[in-house]
Amino acid sequence: MQNTIPKYDNEDEILKSFNNSNKISDFLKYNTKTKGTYRYYKLRLKEFVLERQVHNIDEYLQDPRTMSNKKRIQYLLL
Repeated sequence: MQNTIPKYDNEDEILKSFNNSNKISDFLKYNTKTKGTYRYYKLRLKEFVLERQVHNIDEYLQDPRTMSNKKRIQYLLL
């Protein structure tokens, strides 16, 4: 029995958005030390955006350090 990846609606459009995403490429660049980890993270992230049907990945992935008015949160060390 062969494992096949199901064909999702708008898969080509979503994968194009995935490949052009600055947030995805930055995450993979700075959070992977080996080629194996890079490939694994990329595969799992692709599966996630396809299953969730995320068309605009950079908009979907919000920076938790940014407030709703787009200003950066300032952290104070006490």
